[in-house]
Amino acid sequence: MYWPYLRCEDGKPVRGKKTILGPSDMTENELWNAYFKLKKKEIRTVRWMFSVYLESDLFDRISHPEDRRKRKNMVVDICNTENSRGKRFGDILVNDLTPPLIKKYLMSIPSESSRKKRHNLITMAWNACINDEPGMPENQSQKLKLVYKARPLGRYVSDESYWLVYNLLPPYWQAIMELSYILRSRVGELATICMDDILEEGLYYQRSKGSNPEITLWTDRLRKAVDFLITHRPRKTDSPFLVFNATKKKTRARPGGRR
Repeated sequence: MYWPYLRCEDGKPVRGKKTILGPSDMTENELWNAYFKLKKKEIRTVRWMFSVYLESDLFDRISHPEDRRKRKNMVVDICNTENSRGKRFGDILVNDLTPPLIKKYLMSIPSESSRKKRHNLITMAWNACINDEPGMPENQSQKLKLVYKARPLGRYVSDESYWLVYNLLPPYWQAIMELSYILRSRVGELATICMDDILEEGLYYQRSKGSNPEITLWTDRLRKAVDFLITHRPRKTDSPFLVFNATKKKTRARPGGRR
């Protein structure tokens, strides 16, 4: 039996129509053929697109549980937003989405930061479907160019200030400082970097606050900092994380913390 999950309402799962794929004695090949035949008939809505994203490798790479929870809640908010005619954004067909239509939805959100997060999430979900589902149209969300106001920093760190602090630290904290500076990352983002995120081409990491994941290509300084942290991991640990504190305990993320 095929019984798809659609969404969560009031803390309870909402599922679609139950479909009997075949008799109980059907072979495994027959079962899979029936399943794929049914999937081809699926109505590809925005809600469907997000369901694919939530089951994708891209979503699985978000290692921090709180980030995963926020993404899921944001998906519910996006899909349940109604237009002036009472139609939910999640019920719109993916093939009907255009940059102007996506922009109209995004501009209904008063907060610029929330607008940017939702724009990024729609773009990522679409890319996940392009990777996993045949026949997906070109990413219309990626074509949409919205101008977001940049908030200038009150003060930039000078090279002199950076190296002054750097030279006062023990070697392990120097490596952490280098990693944070090169990646332009917050403490909470450093704390989620795993050993599996060390790739051949660079270091993968998940930014918080709705930004897209990134891969920073290797430089001599980045490679040196990462190699030092790997070399100085506790000898007996099954932790997947790269960064520990000076006492070799897992670094705990502080919400909103900065380097």
